[in-house]
Order: sequence, then C-alpha cells, then structure tokens
Amino acid sequence: MSIQEMRSKLHQLIDEEQNETILAEVSRILSGESETDILEDLTDDQLAGLEKAREEIQNGNYISLAEHKQKIEQWLAARR
Repeated sequence: MSIQEMRSKLHQLIDEEQNETILAEVSRILSGESETDILEDLTDDQLAGLEKAREEIQNGNYISLAEHKQKIEQWLAARR
C-alpha cells in the first residue's frame, strides 16, 4: 500500500469513527504527544502495589521468566 493509499484509508476511518476516545487517541498520536505518563491514570492502591513490586525486585524476591516457564512445565508434566 502506498503512502497516499494509507492516508486515504486513514482519512476514511477517521471520518467514519464515532468513538470520541479513539479519536482523541489518534489525535494524540498524530500530534506527536505519544509520550504520556501512564502512572497518572493509576489509583493510589495500584501505585502502592507497584512500589511494593519494585522493593521486592530490589530485594531479589523474584524469579526470571525462564524459571517461571520451567516451573509451569514441571507443573504440567506432573498433571499428565
């Protein structure tokens, strides 16, 4: 698809879109405001949970994705 075809398709999609949230997001992206702080939308409980998770990571209280996958495989093998 050429750039002109993409532009035309985007114009059509935007003209047909009725969802204000989607239009606001498209506007934000196209205006270059794609860098947002997602933390602003979190509740106090969510922020506290993130802080607790950071502390656990700093204290070495976590397992790697590879270790997690291995544990899942072991669990599945035991169920077979």
